[in-house]
Amino acid sequence: MGFFDFLFGKSKKESSTLQSLSPIEQVVKESVEHLKKCLGTLTSEKLEAEAINLASYIFLRKSGKIHFELDFLTKGIMEKVPSGDYAVSDKVFPLMVKYGEGLYTNRHADFGMNKGYKLNVTKDPDFANFLKGYYKNVHKVNVGDTKLQSVMPKPSNTQNDRVDLGLPSGVLWATCNIGASSPSEAGNYYAWGEKESKDAYGWETYKLCRGSYNSIFKYTEADGKSVLEAQDDVATAKLGNEWRLPTQEEMEELINSCKWTWERQNGQLGWKVTGKNGNSIFLPAAGAASSYRIAGVGELGRYWTSTRDESNYSAYNLRFKDGRETIEVVDDTRFYGRPVRAVYGKRKSAPKKGGNSSTQNKPEVKSKEHELNGLCELAIRQLMGTMRQSDIYASLDMSLIKLPNGGIKIRQEQYGNVYNDFDFLGVDGWIRYIRIYGKELDGHYRTIGRSMEVFGMQVENISHKGNYVECVIDQAQFGR
Repeated sequence: MGFFDFLFGKSKKESSTLQSLSPIEQVVKESVEHLKKCLGTLTSEKLEAEAINLASYIFLRKSGKIHFELDFLTKGIMEKVPSGDYAVSDKVFPLMVKYGEGLYTNRHADFGMNKGYKLNVTKDPDFANFLKGYYKNVHKVNVGDTKLQSVMPKPSNTQNDRVDLGLPSGVLWATCNIGASSPSEAGNYYAWGEKESKDAYGWETYKLCRGSYNSIFKYTEADGKSVLEAQDDVATAKLGNEWRLPTQEEMEELINSCKWTWERQNGQLGWKVTGKNGNSIFLPAAGAASSYRIAGVGELGRYWTSTRDESNYSAYNLRFKDGRETIEVVDDTRFYGRPVRAVYGKRKSAPKKGGNSSTQNKPEVKSKEHELNGLCELAIRQLMGTMRQSDIYASLDMSLIKLPNGGIKIRQEQYGNVYNDFDFLGVDGWIRYIRIYGKELDGHYRTIGRSMEVFGMQVENISHKGNYVECVIDQAQFGR
């Protein structure tokens, strides 16, 4: 036993064990220990987020994008871990299994290593800022600020932070997203009806349910609540009385009554929204949070309203993408993390122009030849809820879109890009055609028939029609 081991009571065995750890293993071990110290109880979700973010930090550390150190680690240990090498960063995941107290499994490690961080570090230009926020909030790291910040103050309930766009409703719009210090910053991400941002977004972490979409206990058909109350409104909680999330109608009013211009402000892409009185706000393409990742920064925007849709598990949000696709208000799953732009003033309904609003010209719809009745719409909503729980589709963003011809689309997106579209089209109100566009059409051609029959839809014919697969439903089951 050495002199210092003798002084501090370490046995020879303990000392040699510590010395035998590789730098990367020591980093993972110390990270888990500090995570437990900060959070108290470990969970698989917390460890999963820790593994993804630690691997991302290691990979990006010497890229010029990371400007802070993990000061809870042994001094100098991180310098011994190579950066910018997937093979090194990948080692985090099996080591997290070792130190994850049985909560973090090989299944988590496989996902984290193959899908969990590589897309973030290669495709999300703002991911370094997300990491900075994660370590600041979870590990209390003093990350500092290395970038020049805008002189615009953080939104508050002061006159200078509201903009009058001359809207019919009279509401004033905040200049910044909640959690941002300038109009071009993304700010924080919140699940619908929650008042704090978090590491992972899913039903298992959603505070208004008990772990699944069918256990939501507030804002449901049962209680009849369709608009967020003040105690569940993050804008009211953060900014004070009179501040709140916009309603669905107020978000549609913003679309219909203003000019939208896609531009870059302070390096961030987004929409400049100009009222008829010449005043404007900027909505950055801040991306969205799902599970433990933030995707689509600089490409897409998702902004919550305070309005629940007809289903229990969805609420309306503003949706746009990279200056080309339609700007619209559609429903989306409540657990997703979205940025929030607050409004100031008492709530009152703004005039609606019918249907989902859009800044782009829509062709005149002469007939709704494929319109579906309410029972079919309910069945499609239930189908989408089941899709969200499946292993195949759980990682995808999903939304319901009503088509101009009267049909209904289930859209699946991955990292802001369309993955699959399922178009449900009717004849005499009942589902007749299901057309699938997107990835793996050959796979859908082989499996769609069995899938539909699982959901009680009898299939008459299936065909592959170039860029989509069509499944024809036997309407005899509807009494046709």
